[in-house]
Amino acid sequence: MKKIVQTCTISPSQWEGETDDGQFVYIRYRFGDLTIEIADNKEAWSDGKLRVILDEHIGGRYDGEMDTSRMLELSGISFLVN
Repeated sequence: MKKIVQTCTISPSQWEGETDDGQFVYIRYRFGDLTIEIADNKEAWSDGKLRVILDEHIGGRYDGEMDTSRMLELSGISFLVN
């Protein structure tokens, strides 16, 4: 992963990022579900041209708060911090 930024901290917790090869990554934790979607770029993601690479129920029905370190641990994503 080239970069990742948390864009919302609670209900949902969400992140946007970019892979080393320039693909757009969107990550969300809401209602106990951790979802990671990937697209060729942000515009393609907005147009619904995405691939879900992780969709896992890991928390309670009303869970929607997660910090970045926990998300990285659960998702297996790694990246270099600049």
